[in-house]
Amino acid sequence: MLMYFLLVNVSVCFMPIDLQPILYRYGYAVPFYNVSRGVRTILFGTKNNLGLNFGVLIAWAVISMFTLPLFQWLRRRNMDQGGVAEDGGEFQPSKELDERKSVHSEATRS
Repeated sequence: MLMYFLLVNVSVCFMPIDLQPILYRYGYAVPFYNVSRGVRTILFGTKNNLGLNFGVLIAWAVISMFTLPLFQWLRRRNMDQGGVAEDGGEFQPSKELDERKSVHSEATRS
């Protein structure tokens, strides 16, 4: 998921969005595009849209501050209620811990 977000985020910065197909119009709302426009404005003195650029970045930060704890809380609640592990099986920490201990003890004996 993180790799997808990075590709989506960076893919709009190589050319101006006006020259890209309509599919890439989402780029006006992604953080990396706004960071690159802000840096260009500061370094090269291009058209000043710093208010818009910083506004988009602050909106992303605020959204992240609310959604990240929410998703962590939901994930923890799911795991506490006997949720599903990453591999699709039921999460049983004591069973996994016992398996690791037995593998480790067998390796140290030989």
